[in-house]
Order: sequence, then C-alpha cells, then structure tokens
Amino acid sequence: MADSTETPAGSTKPVTGSIGPPVCSTEPPTRRMLVLALKVTGWLCVAAALVEIVRTAYRIRLFAIQIYGPVIHEFDPWFNYRATEYLAQHGWKKFFTWFDHMSWYPLGRPVGTTIYPGMQIASVAIWRALAAAGTPWSVNKVCCYVPAWFGGAASIFVGLLAHEASFAVSGGSGAALVAGCAIMAVVPAHTTKSMGGGFDNESVAITPMCAALFFWARSLRTPRSWWIAALAGISYGCMAASWGGYVFLLNVIGAHAALLVLLGYDHSKVHRAYSLFFLTGTWFATSVPAVGWAPFKSLEQLGPLLVFLFVQLVCLWKAPRWRPVFHFVIAVLVAAVPALYWSGYFAPLSGRVRALFIKSATKTGNPLVDSVSEHRPRSPDAYWSYLHYAGSVALVGPLAFLDFEAWPSEASLLVLVLGASSQFFSLKMARLMCLMGPAVSVLAGCALGAAFDHAVSPIWRSIQGPSNLEKRYAALRIFNTWPARLLRLGVAAAAVWASQQYALDFYKHSFDKARYAFSNPRIITRDKKGNINDEIRQAYGWLRDNTAPDARVLAWWDYGYQLAGVANRTTLADGNTWNMEHIGLIGMVISAPLPEGHRIARHLADYVLFFREDVGKSSHMARIANSAFPGHCEEITCDQFGVFRNGVPAPMMRDSLVWYINRPGTGYDTTIGDRLYKVVHESAHGRIRIAQVKKVSKKSKAWSANPQNRKCDAPGSWYCPGEYPPLLRQLLGWDEIEEGNHEAELHRVEYDRRVRQQQKAAPGPHGPGIPEGSYLDSCQGCRLEEGGKLLVCARCTLPGKASSESRLRLRQCTTGLVDNIHGQLTCVPEQNADDIPPGPYADTCLGCKLQDLGRRLTCSSCTTKNGRRRATSISLLACAPPLEVVNSDGQLVCPGLGNAPDIPPGPYQDKCQGCGLENGGTRLRCAVCVSPLENAEVTFELAQCPRPGKLEHNHGELVCIDMPHGPGVPEGGYLKSCHGCRVESGTLSCTGCRGADGRWRASSELPLSRCAPPGRVDNSDGSLICD
Repeated sequence: MADSTETPAGSTKPVTGSIGPPVCSTEPPTRRMLVLALKVTGWLCVAAALVEIVRTAYRIRLFAIQIYGPVIHEFDPWFNYRATEYLAQHGWKKFFTWFDHMSWYPLGRPVGTTIYPGMQIASVAIWRALAAAGTPWSVNKVCCYVPAWFGGAASIFVGLLAHEASFAVSGGSGAALVAGCAIMAVVPAHTTKSMGGGFDNESVAITPMCAALFFWARSLRTPRSWWIAALAGISYGCMAASWGGYVFLLNVIGAHAALLVLLGYDHSKVHRAYSLFFLTGTWFATSVPAVGWAPFKSLEQLGPLLVFLFVQLVCLWKAPRWRPVFHFVIAVLVAAVPALYWSGYFAPLSGRVRALFIKSATKTGNPLVDSVSEHRPRSPDAYWSYLHYAGSVALVGPLAFLDFEAWPSEASLLVLVLGASSQFFSLKMARLMCLMGPAVSVLAGCALGAAFDHAVSPIWRSIQGPSNLEKRYAALRIFNTWPARLLRLGVAAAAVWASQQYALDFYKHSFDKARYAFSNPRIITRDKKGNINDEIRQAYGWLRDNTAPDARVLAWWDYGYQLAGVANRTTLADGNTWNMEHIGLIGMVISAPLPEGHRIARHLADYVLFFREDVGKSSHMARIANSAFPGHCEEITCDQFGVFRNGVPAPMMRDSLVWYINRPGTGYDTTIGDRLYKVVHESAHGRIRIAQVKKVSKKSKAWSANPQNRKCDAPGSWYCPGEYPPLLRQLLGWDEIEEGNHEAELHRVEYDRRVRQQQKAAPGPHGPGIPEGSYLDSCQGCRLEEGGKLLVCARCTLPGKASSESRLRLRQCTTGLVDNIHGQLTCVPEQNADDIPPGPYADTCLGCKLQDLGRRLTCSSCTTKNGRRRATSISLLACAPPLEVVNSDGQLVCPGLGNAPDIPPGPYQDKCQGCGLENGGTRLRCAVCVSPLENAEVTFELAQCPRPGKLEHNHGELVCIDMPHGPGVPEGGYLKSCHGCRVESGTLSCTGCRGADGRWRASSELPLSRCAPPGRVDNSDGSLICD
C-alpha cells in the first residue's frame, strides 16, 4: 500500500512496493492489476479506520459535557472564554485595544496585547461559520466543543507524522498512520488537555504543533518538496498565536535542522526548507502582540535563530565565490553579538524556563512560580498513568527506523529529537506532560506499523516478489520461501492474539482516565452518590445578583478568572500573574494580622472570598507577600505561617484573615474582627465563604474609578493603566504621609513593631558541638542540653505544616549523624551489613542486616514515596529463587514470588505473594502480604468465604468481600460499600463495611426500628447508621 514513487530522503534505494510498474516492466498485467487492487483496498481500509478513530477521539473527549453539560472547566479556561466572548461581541479592533479595568484592580490589564489570541480567533471563526451555515451555537457551547474538535485533528496530524517517519523503511504502507492516530486519539497525556470544556491554550495549540512537525518532516522527503516548509511555518505561527509553548516547537525544529547539517544530510535541501520555515513562521509569530520581537531577543529562542544563521553560513562557505561574504558575516557577528549582549538587548530567561533547567522546579527563587502545582516536576510514576502501554511500546519505536541500506530518514531523526525533548521537559514540569502525547504516539505508531508490515510481508511478497534487499543478499532469500512465509504468518498471528489484551487494557485505561479523572470541571463537582454539587457557581451567582455592579472582590489569584467570567465583578488578580508585587499585596491582606490586613483591604475591596482549602495553600500567599514586602515573615520560607502537626494554628496563622473567615471563633478576637468584616454568604456545603469589608474607603474607591487618574501612554490612547490610590500608597510607605493621615501613621508603626518582634523571636544560630547531619539545612536554633545528651532544635521544617521544636536523645545515634525527617530529628541509620542479599532495596534502605540465622532480612529505615522512613522486615524463606528483594513504598517485598494457579480469585493477589492452597484445598496460605507495619504470612479458611465472595487483603489479614445481600434489606448508600448484609429479627447486619481509611470492618448491628421512614441506611466509616 505504498503511496508514492519518490525516493525517501536519506535513502540510497528506491521505495519498495511503489505504485505503478517500472517503465520496461515485464510483469504480467494480471499481477499488476492485483497489486493495484490490493493497494486501493488497503487505503480504503485505512480511510475507514481513520474515520472511526476520529469519531473515537471526539467521543472520548465529551464525557464531561455528557455529565455536566457544556460548562467551561478549571480556572484559566474561564478567562479564555471571557476573551472569546469579548471578541465575538466587539470585533477585532476593540479586542486588540481592550484594556480591562475589571481585572487587576486598580491597575487593570491590556488583554488583547498580552494573551495568545489564536484560540479566541479560531473559536469566533467557528462560531460565525456555524451561524452562517444556519446552525447557530452560543459562544459558550463552541468553546466547550473546540478542544474535542482540535483533539481529533491533532490525532490525524500525529498519524501523518508517524507515516512520514516510517516511509523510508515501509514505503508508506499506512499501518503507522493508523496506529499513531489511534494512540493519539485516546492517550491520556493528550486527553488531559483536550477534554470538552477544557478551553485551555494547549487544547488548541497541540494541533498546529503536530501539523508543523508533519509539514516540516514532509518538506524534507525529496529535494523538490522543500516548499512544504511554508505550511510548517504557518502552522508554527498558529501555535505561536495560541500558546507560549511555541518555543518548544521552534527549538525542536531548529535542533533537528542543525543535526541534519552536522550529520551530513543534503544541506541544500535543509537550507531551503529551514530558511522558508523560519522566515514564514517568524513573520507570523512576530505579528502576535504577546510574542513581538522575542524570536530575536529572548535567550530561549536564540538557538533557532543561530541555526538559521548557521545554515546560511554553510551555504555561503560551500560556494567559493561567496566566501568573502561569509568572512564578512562572521566578522559582523563576532563584533555585534557581544555588544548586543552587554547592552542588555537580549532578554533573560523567564522564571518558568529557568525552572526547567535547575534541579527542582519548586526552587526557582520566585515563590509565585513555585506556588503553581503545574510548574512542579512530574513524578516518573506518572508516565504509566498518562502513557500506559503506549509508553512501553514507544521505547522500541526507534527500531522501526533501522534501514540496512541507508541512514535513517530526516523524518525519523525528527521523531527521535521530539521524543528526547518531550521526555526531558515533561519530567521538569507537570504541565508539559501533554508534550509526551504526540511523541509517544508517533514512536509507538511507527513500532506497531513496522510490526504490521513485517507480519503481512509474506502475503505481499507472494504477489509482488522479493524486496530489493532480498534480491541483493542471497542469504535473505530464505525469508521468501513458502515454509518461511507460513512460519512468519503463524508467528504474526500468535503475536496479534497475545497482544490484543494489552491493546484492550490500554483503551480501557484511557477511557477510564478520561471519564473519571479528566471529566471534572472543578467549578461543578459530584459527590459519591453521583449528585451534582454546584455550590461554586451558586456562590459566584450570589455575588452577581446581590452586590453592586462596581463591587470589587478580593480573592486569591486562582479564582480571578472564574469571578470575572461568572460573577462579572471586578477582581484584584487572576491567573495571568504578571505583577508579583500586586499579588504580594493581596497576600499581605490575607496573611497579616487582621487589623493590619484590613487597613489595606478597605482601599481595594468591597468583599473578600475564600475557599475552605485556602487555609492549606495560604503558606504560598504568605511567602509571596514576604517576597514583595520583606520582613512580613520571620524567615524567607514563612514556616511560621501554618498549622502545627497537632492541628493547632501557629500564632501568625491564627491572627490572619484566611483563618478568621474559614475557622470562625478560633482565630482573632471576634469583638474586633466583626467590626472589620461581616460574613454575608456561605455556600450550601460550607466550601465558600464571602465576607463584606466594613469601613471601605469611599475616597480611594472614587479616586481609582476616575478616568482622569489613569496614566495613559498618550492623550486619547486606549492604553491607560490605573494606579494605587494615594491613601494606600502612603499606608504602604511608597509616598510621604500627608498631615492628618493617622491611619497610615498607625499602620507604619504597627507594621514596624511586628517586624521587630518577629526578628527578636526568630531562632538564633546553632550552638557549639552539635552533631553533623542534613538536619542543619532545615532546622534552626539547634543546641545541646543535658550535658550533650539531648539535641534540641527550636524549629525543624515539616512540609505543609508550621515548623516546630524537635528533640532527639543522641545515645540512640550510633552513627553520630542526624536527619530531619518530616519535622522530626532522626538518627541516620547504620550502613547496611556486608552479607545482606543483593537487590535494589539497598539503594533506598539503611540499617539492613540478617537475623534468625539468615532467614529474615530486617532494615531499620526504608524510604517511602512521600519521603518518610519506615522500619520493615521480610522472611527470606518466602522468596523464591533467584532471591530478589525490593523496597515497595517502605516495605520489603520479593517481586519474583509467584502465586499458585488454582488459588481463588480476588484483589488480595495484588498485595500478597506466594499464595497457595493447603489442607486439601480448604485453606489459603500466602507467604507475604504487604501491610503498613510489617510484611507477614497470612492464612484464611476458605469455608468462611463461600462463592461469589472474593478475598481482599486488609492491612495484614485476608477478609471476604462481595458477599451478596440477603432479601428484604433496606435501601441506602451502604449497599455500595458493605457486603453480605441481611435482616434478622428486625436487625440489619453486614459481613463487612469499608471505612473512610479503606479498611474493611465488621459492621455493628443496626435495629431498623431506630430509622424513621422510609428507613434508609448509610455507612459511616464502617458502621451502619440511619440516613
């Protein structure tokens, strides 16, 4: 099913199986007609498969819309929707001159020139096209469906890229096209950013990225196809208009072009294609206001520019008559580049980009960047969740590019560069996992396509004859004999049969991820019973319906987009996060002592809004405030703004606004607090609380609302940012305090007093003679007491909690070294004994030694996934040879210990090993079952679990679950989390009910007479209660 007579670039052989016979062919007409019929049939099958794949890609992305309706998801998509609606209502010109004074109050934001407008332009174009076609949709509905539409298109382009990458070897059979497209259609790494309602930049931008990669690869197939690079440049420009991730695409193509030149590929072809791509794409990209001249000034984009200059210089060098020009250009560059650098022409790397190239993306030096979970590194374990079996198949994808007669094609090298780059960046930042979707889909598609081509080649060779490679090497002709063909077909059939379950598992996993993990809009939720919880939109609706149109709402920046999109009220900050000082000012209001924060809030807001979970993330708010206003916290990490491990708030947290609103009656003195704020609305389930700011400064509000006080860049210009009102500037010490401004004088005095008190209370330096250890980096004020027997540290950092005092008896430490493990001083364990069995556990466990005459391995410290340490042991008699021990989340296990085939089914097999039947098949014995405390041998009498019950491991013991309910049991939610329920003598009892911690518990009996009609029953932490 080859699709072209062109010779693949980088190859020295003609394409095998190309359409049409040679000019002087003596091939029988019947064979030629049969070959043509098979090719046409094959491509018809490919077309039919692609149609079904696109339908699947569309269907999997609509789960959220089917459950919740056309609702915009998350936070950022609400801004994108609001901008799209503005473009649809006001048109192109007003959109690009839109200065939004309802966001970032009182400063405002120039929206049209600071966003990537590609998705808004595309959505409005679709909206207008639907209206012109006589099927008008609302802007909201179009925005909800756009990710699903673009997801299907991205799948097609990924399939085409896989087809192009495998073209040189397979001749373009179409198998890689179908496989790559099918994987991209459902792989979670892509669906996570392209679900219906998830109107985010990536949902649109990934499609032009895939298109650009395909067109770039296609432009290099032959010397005559270089013009296709213009389409790659246009696609790159579309991506630059849609997402800041365009820098990734630009650098991938630039690195690929440089690699081709360095490896000696056809330079003239690369020169023409890359020059056309770079000029076209850069012209398009610089037309985007948010991009501007960044391709010529930004350090992260200078690499592709240097590649452009490099290919020009190579071209000049290869033409002798142009070498004087070459020397002149080199001289100019040598003189100009250092001068431009020292003049500050080149912009420094952004904070988000710097985060990609340092050890931890949570230590960029910018607490605002560090506070965003999507900017943190992705755990390696996430690759299984987001890629599943496709990630494993992709590892063998490069083997599909092997060609014994030529170098890999240009497209093959592009895929390898794409895969390596995507792997690197996805590990550095969680949000960039979406880049792995196209890379893995192409690699896995090429691998599966090559496997398919090899499987059907016996049939194809029977019709068309041996390949060129088989004609050239006589030793390979054995593969074309009839016995070999039959054997190859049998092996292929067996491989397909063996792998079909893996394919079904991959698709089931992908659909489950899309349905259950990615189809949650967050602005609407569902409880365990499936009931819709719309309290967030209802709270925003309360603001819209019960406050003045000019009301200003202070909330953390996470909620700014939703507040503006749903409540249509002025907000102080949103997800654009362009001004850290302004966000720090909001953090001051939230984390400062209540009266101090109120003196700032009254000049900026009429209402404050908090989510219940804001208490948990308020440490970020304090750190950002401290970064903008040094001295706000005792230390740079603001460890004292938090909650101690016992649930008691630290003094700084207790006195803050976020605690006062979310934990009423447990924080600041209510007799004072109630004079400053009044809670006016609480959502249905208490997740959101809205408070009115009392004593609002009408003078500051009127000053900020006056257009005359905005600072326009020119008379009559649209660009008119606002300024902070004078009273607030005096309060913060930015301006001299005017006579009579007693509030500012009081604020400055109290703030300075608080800073001095915090500095005085801060722990001093470490005392003399303390032991060495890693605790010195995370503990403060450490000293020795009781004659050097007791180590006391005033504060030891505990992630997510307020730092507190920790003590350690040093006589316990045989190594003399000390660590800080989750806020507790801990002795560094001894090194492992020399005679312990080998295994990967030795890399993460310490203090390991053999006991009981070598029959038990005990480790005093094994690291868990969350960084804690746990003592554990395992009986080596339970480990089947060859002996291998691993650390599984702090537990020693033997991965090679298998279960007998005749044991009863059940989920216990996931955590138990070496299980087999004994005592005539009436008893089940498992050599090892993993439990939180210690791995243990477990037995169970099977008579206690008759069919259809199943066994499950329950924290060190086996329990019987899934027992059917008896007749006449009452209705209620307990039926889903309890089993074996029956009614006897008016009393309901169940064999077991699952508790809140996941354990199964034998439920208490419940007399049904206690339950009022209709007598519904529920499960409360493993106990039966009346609902």
